[in-house]
Amino acid sequence: MERIQIIIGGKELTFAVKFERDDDAGAPWENAEGHGPVTGWERRDKHPGELVLNTDRGSKRFYDYAEACRIARRDCWDAAPYNDGSETKRQQAAKAAMADYDYLRQWCANVWEYVGVTVTLLDDDGEPTEVSDSVWSVETFGDQHHVEAKTLADDLAGGYGVSWGEVEAKTFGYWKDNNAA
Repeated sequence: MERIQIIIGGKELTFAVKFERDDDAGAPWENAEGHGPVTGWERRDKHPGELVLNTDRGSKRFYDYAEACRIARRDCWDAAPYNDGSETKRQQAAKAAMADYDYLRQWCANVWEYVGVTVTLLDDDGEPTEVSDSVWSVETFGDQHHVEAKTLADDLAGGYGVSWGEVEAKTFGYWKDNNAA
């Protein structure tokens, strides 16, 4: 179990953090705009301008890299390292489309997933209280799930009688308790 400790305005609050796989979240290209086109499962060879996104028992999903580059150029996509003016718009678009492909490929390869994040305030004995909140369809890519956990803990602490306007200093501690279930 992971925990977040907030010491704020002289109050020490500890929160239990639970991450659960969100199997209902769907594929990233279905959840948000800003991705290149992805086919459904097909049994064929790739077409020019496509990249194989993933395979499963002879079926493949394809990423239309050529179309993604056109979209990226039109919509001014960029990706790290961000364009400092030394790249042409085509180079910037190609880099961004490849970053999108890599991001989607990592999801297909189970490198990252969507999870539900539940944060619960613990009492002085370390037992869960009724003060809890959760958010679902949070990606683990780039540690976004930990960012969301801190945000939830911060919001819950604000509702627990902590006046943020009067606080001089706030510290966060984040740790994983390997001994807890």
